[in-house]
Amino acid sequence: MFRRCRLALAPIIAGFVVLMAPSLSHSEASPTVLSISAGGGHSCVVLSTGTVRCWGNNRDGRLGNGKLTQEFGRSVQVADINTARQVAVGLNFSCASLADGTGRCWGGNQYGQLGNGATTSAVTPVVVKDLHAATDVTAGFFHACALSKAGTISCWGRNDHGQLGNAAQVDSTVPVPVKGVTEAIALSAGLSHTCALLKPGTVRCWGSNQWGELGNGTKTDSSMPVDVADLQSVTAIGTGNSFSCAVLATGKVKCWGDNRRGQLGNGTSEGALVPVETTGITSAIKVDGGSLHACTLLRQGLVNCWGFNQVGQLGYTTQDDPSRPIQEQGISAPDEVRGLRSVSALAVGLMHSCSLEEKNMVKCWGGNTNGGYFTMRVAASTITPIEVKVIP
Repeated sequence: MFRRCRLALAPIIAGFVVLMAPSLSHSEASPTVLSISAGGGHSCVVLSTGTVRCWGNNRDGRLGNGKLTQEFGRSVQVADINTARQVAVGLNFSCASLADGTGRCWGGNQYGQLGNGATTSAVTPVVVKDLHAATDVTAGFFHACALSKAGTISCWGRNDHGQLGNAAQVDSTVPVPVKGVTEAIALSAGLSHTCALLKPGTVRCWGSNQWGELGNGTKTDSSMPVDVADLQSVTAIGTGNSFSCAVLATGKVKCWGDNRRGQLGNGTSEGALVPVETTGITSAIKVDGGSLHACTLLRQGLVNCWGFNQVGQLGYTTQDDPSRPIQEQGISAPDEVRGLRSVSALAVGLMHSCSLEEKNMVKCWGGNTNGGYFTMRVAASTITPIEVKVIP
């Protein structure tokens, strides 16, 4: 769900896909966008300068620019970060992993999701305690997790459903190790659950399982990682609120969990406790989930989305006619987002979606109540992807 996505030109290791960004000089005249992450009401990008820029709702200081004022219609630079590698956006907070393996978080902190040992919001980045070898970071609603070079995972923040994976259900204001995971190469956090992709191409998940989002055939929460059933040769993973998805080596996508709005993409609205195949996808390289919708990036540089479409977050209508009412019941089979070409990165937020195309072009579509996809019309929503000028 609330994750980061990096350029698809480099080795893929993740899925909410980890794509490593090239090392570029801080002094270059025209910075490039290396990764993008979308959350509840705000979004962020990492630039080749190592800086992070965010836009949208700034309640709790989630834009990280030292202010609480709203900044609709423009991006702002996150303070005191110059060596960012990845960024992950949660519901009301954001986190970044830095080149030295440490982490920084900012925004809301009522459950300790900033990882600094406190529960006070921060309008500028604070240091995540005891994090020294992070290579990737992901953010759920109110928790975050980091992947280490050694393949272990640490999580912090809310833990009411065991989403921290430490065999407990007590919130933690500092990172705690996830038990039983030693070969992780990617991770993704949903509303109250987390999933990890392991080296053998298998997936383990932990946390809330009300809708079967852990994929182990039950609806029982687990504060320890459990194996997702009948899933092999996975190359990327992504999570939504209460569902999860995986990209297979064949280019197909499988999803499991909540399906009330067709977010599993299998042509039905019936939930699944184990993975089911998403209809018609054969060339996926990444998948990501929002509240009740999901999108996948294809090898051809195109994007397909499915699920809830109340505010146009799928980027199309069933009739492909912008003058017709947007489908609110959900679209249970994938279709192409109109107006996108040569997409290299994808990020799915709560009610909006964003992509990165050639020439630094970020485009977003869907809900914009909080300026989440960057227009001056704060309350507007659109099914048509529009350009977001993230570089001043």
